[in-house]
This record gives sequence, C-alpha cells and structure tokens, in this order.
Amino acid sequence: MREMPTVVGGLCAVCILIAFVVGILYNNEDSNCDNTVDTIACKLVKSNFPDMSGKLHLKLFINGVSNMEHLNDGAKQEGLTAADATIYEGIRDTLAQARAKVYSAINSAMVEAYWDIGQQIENAVGDRAEYGKGLLRYLAAQLTSEFGKGFDESSLRRMRQFYKTFPNRATLWHELSWSHYRLLMKIEDESRREFYARECVEAAWSVRQLKRQINSFFYERLLATQKSGRERVKNEIQTLEPKTEPDYILKDPYILEFLDLKEKRDY
Repeated sequence: MREMPTVVGGLCAVCILIAFVVGILYNNEDSNCDNTVDTIACKLVKSNFPDMSGKLHLKLFINGVSNMEHLNDGAKQEGLTAADATIYEGIRDTLAQARAKVYSAINSAMVEAYWDIGQQIENAVGDRAEYGKGLLRYLAAQLTSEFGKGFDESSLRRMRQFYKTFPNRATLWHELSWSHYRLLMKIEDESRREFYARECVEAAWSVRQLKRQINSFFYERLLATQKSGRERVKNEIQTLEPKTEPDYILKDPYILEFLDLKEKRDY
C-alpha cells in the first residue's frame, strides 16, 4: 500500500489548484452594479436581471446567456440602441473566453491526474490480479471518503486502462476532454484510435460528434472514398450532428465528480 500517499498527494495538489482558480472567480465578483465600468452595460444587466448579486454574477459567468434576442429586446425597452447592445456582446465574449480557459485548465488538470493515478496503480499491481482487486477496493474506499464518488473501483480501473492505452504521457492531446478519452479507449485498434484522436483535435469535434463518427465508421468510410469526395465526408458531421451550446464547468458530470461538487439544476 506504499503507493497510497502519492496518489492522495497528487489529488490534493490538483484540488488546491482548482480551488485557487474558482476562488479567484468568487473573490473578484462585484456585489452590485454601481461599480460597473460602463453605465449602459449596467442598465442592461439590471433591466434583465433585477435581482443581480455577486453570487448570481458567478452563475452567469459559468452558465452564460445564450438568448441574444431577449437582450436586444431589453435594450429597446430601456431606450438603448443596437450599438449599446453591442457593448454587452463584447463583454459577453470576454466572459465566454475566460470561462472556456477555466474549463480547459480544470479539464487538463483532471486528465493529467487520472493518467498519473492510472500509472501508479498499474506499477503497483502489474500481473498480480488478486492483489489488484484488494488494492482497488482499499483505494476506492479511502479516496471516495475524501474526494467523492468519482473514485470508485470502476473509475480507478478506467484510469488504469487510460494509462495502459496511452502509456506515453507526451502523446496526450490537451485539447481532448476526459469524455473524449473515455470514447477513444473503447477503440482497440491503435491506428484507428490515433486517427480519431487526431481528427477530433483538428476538427474540434464535440464529444457527441466524436461518438457519432466512431459509430458511423467514419474512418472506414473516409478510406473507401475517393480523394475528391473526402472533404464532403469530413464536413457532413456539421449537418448530421451540429454543435450545441458547450457544456461548461458545472454542467460536465466528470468535472463535478472531480471537484466533488453536487449538480444543481439552477446553475
């Protein structure tokens, strides 16, 4: 059981990093609208969200506001112009970009931590199957009590599989989420798995798009298509499985498990 302190230590370090990032969001929130840089932007927020508070600012930061038509209507009701609504769009873009950076940082830390955990378990267990079963039971009980439900036996086995499937840490794609990797691990053929990973990064596929491409044998269809028609085959995913609003920090179940947060529908 000598590996246990290393596993827990690594998780603690990652969680400290995540707590620091989330702490920045909370500590830099404005408690009211009076201190906003632009008075017009403040009126837009107040007219559409009269109960705005510091906590609500953070919720909007995490979840975003997708209905721009509603905000444009709100601007008209306040006697503001389309140019005024453009100010909001600029602010919204800034927040959306910052939110995406936070999501990316958390996801990258999570993927790296899971790879490290998988490596430590594999190095400890090796070919000792019976010992491995006992070790996983012990680790699952200890980690679940301290870090939450994302570390049960099945999750730890998946982390071990993750390391065995991608043994070279340098080859991991930081653009891919844990959800992407869970799908890629199901592909047994290494060349096919590498193809889907590379295409997923280059085309910026969502998890749903990757799943559809795998299930529709995109790899085989592309190989069977003449060179002149390959671009059409590559682009068809945007019509068959168009991207929707991205799943952000508090809507990704694996992020929730990693941070030991409970899902709330009002986020």
